[in-house]
Amino acid sequence: MYKIIGYYKRKDGIEEFAEELKNTLIPRILKIHGVIKVEVTELMVSNSSPTDVTPDNDFALMCEIYFASPDALQKVLASEEGQAVAQSWINDAADYLVAYVGKEQVFRANLFTNLNY
Repeated sequence: MYKIIGYYKRKDGIEEFAEELKNTLIPRILKIHGVIKVEVTELMVSNSSPTDVTPDNDFALMCEIYFASPDALQKVLASEEGQAVAQSWINDAADYLVAYVGKEQVFRANLFTNLNY
């Protein structure tokens, strides 16, 4: 699976931006033919244990947009709606967004044999 990964730097008003992202931009993205799913992760730093976390000082959010293939990703980016959403994304977050394209590899534990927890 292929995806676009966007990292949003921490800034004043990031909470309001996150709500705008979830309520406006993501619904637009999900309507574009070729987009499989969108995931948003709030980023935190683990200080000394997995339960001792604080907000990351550099990045606040990670947004991932999934596509079935590189061809599907290119078609979305070439589409009128894909270009409109990309432009909106850039206009709203150009100063604090770092974006990448990635090819995802997934590795899963065998749940029936790895029960050592």
